[in-house]
Amino acid sequence: MNPEAEAPNSPDEQPMEATTQTQAPVVEVTMESGPLAMTTKAAPAAATELENLLKQASEYVSFVTDFFKSNQPAVVKVGLLVGAAIAAKLALAILGAINEIPLLAPTFELVGMGTSSWFLYRYLLRASTREELSRDLAI
Repeated sequence: MNPEAEAPNSPDEQPMEATTQTQAPVVEVTMESGPLAMTTKAAPAAATELENLLKQASEYVSFVTDFFKSNQPAVVKVGLLVGAAIAAKLALAILGAINEIPLLAPTFELVGMGTSSWFLYRYLLRASTREELSRDLAI
């Protein structure tokens, strides 16, 4: 027989069991008005933190709207500049992708040379047609 198997369990070898369970008190926070109306169960510290966060968010929103109202022309101009830069970058990316397609770039070059040749022949070779062009552009 194995002496270890027959030895009685000592109190030190007994598994530890939790005798008390502690729970944080639960508080129900209810916001009945505003766009963020909700009901949440949270610990008291989390509830006050949530209230502070919502208060800060409303302050940020009011700051942004006041800033936009007072500086609307400047904000619109900056927005247009950023939009134009994004559009230019996108157009260059599209043209770069089109340029990589075989036979498409030389076809566009031929079309461009043909259009330029037609414009030279139609408007720039004779004086009468140059006058017609200047009248058309002056309007």
